[in-house]
Formats: sequence, C-alpha cells, structure tokens
Amino acid sequence: MLEPSSETGPTIRFGERKRPKSILLAAVLSAIIPGLGHFLLRRRRTGVIFLSVFSILPLLYCLFRLPKEFGLLILTNVGILVLCVWSGYHALLHGNTPEVKISKWWALMVIPIAVLGYAGHANWMLKAAGFQVLAIPSQSMESTVLQGDKVIVDGWWYRHSSPSPGNIIIFRKDNYYVIKRVVSVGGSTIYGKDGKVWVDGKELQEPYIQHIFKDSYVDPRLNNFGPVAIPKGKLFRVSRQSRS
Repeated sequence: MLEPSSETGPTIRFGERKRPKSILLAAVLSAIIPGLGHFLLRRRRTGVIFLSVFSILPLLYCLFRLPKEFGLLILTNVGILVLCVWSGYHALLHGNTPEVKISKWWALMVIPIAVLGYAGHANWMLKAAGFQVLAIPSQSMESTVLQGDKVIVDGWWYRHSSPSPGNIIIFRKDNYYVIKRVVSVGGSTIYGKDGKVWVDGKELQEPYIQHIFKDSYVDPRLNNFGPVAIPKGKLFRVSRQSRS
C-alpha cells in the first residue's frame, strides 16, 4: 500500500511550460514590436520597459520633429534598430529554461526580422512627423540634385514660414511632384534678357546653373521675357516652355 509522501516538490502550473516554438515566436514579436513577445514569456515587467522605451521614441520623433536635423534622424533610426534587435535577442535568450534550451544561433534569425520591423517603424514615424521620401526622376535640377537621388521632404515647413528666393521646394502639379528652386516671390518684379535674369533691378547670381550649349535649341522666351510683376502669395518658377 502506497502512503502519501511528505516531500513536496516545485508546483508546475498549467500553461507555464515554455516550448521552443513559443520562445521563437516571442523573439519574433519582440523584434517587430519591442517588448510584445516578453508578455508571451510571462516577463511582463521587462515587456513594459521595452514597450515604454519604444513608445517614447515616436513621441519625441514627432513632437520635436527630429528629422529636421540629419544627425538626429540618423541617431534616432539607429536607436530604433538597436532596440528591435536587442528586444528580440533578449526574449530569445531569457526564454531559455533548464528544461528547454534554444540555440543562440537562432539569434541570427532575429536580426533580419528586426531590420524589417525597424524599416516599417521608420517609415510610418517619418510620415507621422510630416516628412516624406521622394526619388528624383529627372535631370532638371542637376547638379544640385541628381537624377535618382532620394530626398527627405518636410511637408510642414511652410506652415509657419514663407518661401524665400533660393529655396528648393517641391509642389504638386497634375498629380505629380515637381522640384524647383524659387527665383522670386510675391511683390517682386522679374525679367530676363540675353539669358540673364534680373529681380527688382538686380542681376540674379546663379552659380549653380548649367548653361545649354550654343548649338542647342532654346525657347526664346527662356532668354528674354518680362518684366513680370509677381502677385502677392505667388512664386516665379521655370518650366520647359516658358518662365511664368
């Protein structure tokens, strides 16, 4: 007859046993959204810490519009990438138990997933802060901006300021984005003669201009036009057909 033993061992509750698949899933989730997978491993405190840090970054990103400074943009993006990689690796490493061992080589899986997660976060955060990445399809702004270049556009810049002569701006025309340099603004008078431009009686210095070869056809209205009085709230731009 068996008698009950007085010895008591550790109590294993239903659902607490970690399986390799659940640990790998937790690592993937935490690599995409830092801290999320830690809740699957019942490491709620660690998950809250990772999620809190991850939540602060978009807040600072949008509130202070960090992409306005290139250095801050790079620093923030590196921070997001490191956080995604670290969170995924942390979930994988700390999901191990004496009963279930996950090879550290699985950490290599975490890196590409974290990179994809970072790319998605960087994209939506950039848009949420009012910025947009555009590719330059033409040669019209060379050599300042080259064909194929990608530029980050601040869509909120002119909410609190006005364009100034020399600014490079992007605007929509016929469902296309057009990139041009501001020549003059409202209230100015502009005219062109023999390929040179005068604004309010002063010759415009344009060292960035690449002049067309003499044997190439040039619309005469590009060399000689005006004078044109620019209305208030309007800008002077150059098109292929004419200056208007």
